[in-house]
Amino acid sequence: MGSGKDPKPLPPAGAGCPIPRLWEDDAEPTSGTAPTIDCVRKTSGFTRKPRASSARRAVLLVMAGSAAGRVVLLESRKVTIGRSRQADFTLQDEGVSRMHCVIASQDGKYVLADLGSTHGTRVNGARAERVELKPGDRIELGPESLFEFDLCDAAEQGVLDKLYHGATRDLLTRTLNQRAFEERLAAEVSYAVRHRTGLVAVAVAIDGIDGIVKSHGSAGGDVVLREVATAITSVLRREDVLARTQANGFVILARGLTHANGASLAERMRKLAAERALSVGGLPLRVTICAGVGELGEVATGRSGNALLEVAAERVAAAALEGPNRVRSET
Repeated sequence: MGSGKDPKPLPPAGAGCPIPRLWEDDAEPTSGTAPTIDCVRKTSGFTRKPRASSARRAVLLVMAGSAAGRVVLLESRKVTIGRSRQADFTLQDEGVSRMHCVIASQDGKYVLADLGSTHGTRVNGARAERVELKPGDRIELGPESLFEFDLCDAAEQGVLDKLYHGATRDLLTRTLNQRAFEERLAAEVSYAVRHRTGLVAVAVAIDGIDGIVKSHGSAGGDVVLREVATAITSVLRREDVLARTQANGFVILARGLTHANGASLAERMRKLAAERALSVGGLPLRVTICAGVGELGEVATGRSGNALLEVAAERVAAAALEGPNRVRSET
């Protein structure tokens, strides 16, 4: 997995390159120091042109693992990586500790330090406790997660951002598109089976969307789709997945939830959508949704992601037959 380069060792602590105080696992972030992290996709064949060093940004390209294809911008003095929700960049890959490592900026240099992780951190194939990173260095966290440290300028970042969102996001609602959702579905099912935890799918259908489009045109339908997506997003956790998988519907994946938790989540979505004040062409509009809930433990054969989605789809269809503004969580 390494690139063949040896990591450059650092002088002892206090010898000119001190490491900032590291965040403790699950400690509250220091006020005003939380980093801004954005994610984009690295596309093969992208050629970087030399730019002035002052315009270049440090990034971590995620080469392998559940977050493959994304780029973490190191725009803060320090960025922590691990499974904990307190980490600045959260990974749920096998072998990643709760607070696995930190990358800190010191006088224009970037220093990686392992945080006592169970499986260790490797840079260019060698075990690393503290090391100064150079462009092209490969960082391994456990058997699945692989990063590359690199530099890019603002122009490159803008192009990468557009390519990433164009490839993975629905342009209207900014939710995941079908292709990206299928990748996440496989990863979420694998995680749930491996860790013996719950995985809930909630299928959402907008009531009377065809009539809305007929009365208000496609622009009115677009407004409704965006507003429903916004309402749903407001009740989701950072690790939950929201995708537009149909022209007029969405699917949510929520890891670690029981069937009852999933039903409660669907009810909150339903209430928020019904209470949301919409206006199309200057006219008020009330929009409701139906939702169907399925849990991976209900799928007897192979515990497949597609079977889980079928359960949720059957229940949202049953809810819609009963009438608008309903949730169905049982057969």
